Amino acid sequence: MQIGLVSGGFKPYHKGHHFLVEKASRENDVVKIITSVKSRDELSGEAMRQVWLDVIMPVMPLKNAQLEISKSPVGKTFEYLDNLEAGLLPEGTILNVYAGQKDLNSRFRDEYMLKKYPKSMAAGAIIRTPVARGKDSPKCSGESMRNCLGNIELFRAGLPEFLKSKASIIIKLLI
Repeated sequence: MQIGLVSGGFKPYHKGHHFLVEKASRENDVVKIITSVKSRDELSGEAMRQVWLDVIMPVMPLKNAQLEISKSPVGKTFEYLDNLEAGLLPEGTILNVYAGQKDLNSRFRDEYMLKKYPKSMAAGAIIRTPVARGKDSPKCSGESMRNCLGNIELFRAGLPEFLKSKASIIIKLLI
């Protein structure tokens, strides 16, 4: 089984994030969307948890997408990698980590991964898939979405298609 790991703050979830999750969904048997309840700027992490549970996941069109809320999305990603290396995941499991090139070059760089996960790397059980923000994916950012919480039309424009009709509900929960 191949599992895509897409971790981030996702505050709020926007079309750029969804592009990444769609890519992971197409390329893996299961995609784990890993986020946290940490607040970002004036956006409450607890409010975003409610958006995830009450709005996003009930209408998520990707049937192989699963949500995991943890203290640290990156920490949870490394927990999966640690478990793979320790043989705690089912035999034949492949983990595919999706991240921007900057994160891949810092957090998931070759020398670190080869030292920390020698068995998994040698077996090809860890894949690192770079995605260039705004180049490979729609140009959108969490900061720009947080800045337009007061303008429903701008906010709606930044949402993935399946959430556009839920824009007012999401804004109401977030502000």
